[in-house]
Amino acid sequence: MRSRRWPVPLFDFGEVMFSTDRREVERVVIRCGGDAMLVSDTALGQSFALPWRGRHLFLIGVYDGNPATVAHECAHAAFYICDAAHVRVDTALANETFCYLLSHLVERCLATRS
Repeated sequence: MRSRRWPVPLFDFGEVMFSTDRREVERVVIRCGGDAMLVSDTALGQSFALPWRGRHLFLIGVYDGNPATVAHECAHAAFYICDAAHVRVDTALANETFCYLLSHLVERCLATRS
């Protein structure tokens, strides 16, 4: 699996796209008017309003295969989705702390499985 798209959960105003292909994510970022330099070597969480379609695209890219990185980027996407849905969150505040905390919790939980 390289990428998948699905409707935004709980709210029907756009799509979530998940990809494990860094080059594909770069192409989507550029097509949406973003800066491909923001795409890191391991992951990306980004939100785009698509005015020509009247929809939003919430892009999640994870290239290191780590479930904790997936959790981290999904947390960013959840903040972006809530913000776009006018659910009260501040996307500029403690999100990074929350996302890193979540990724560490997921890592610890998954480590107990082995």
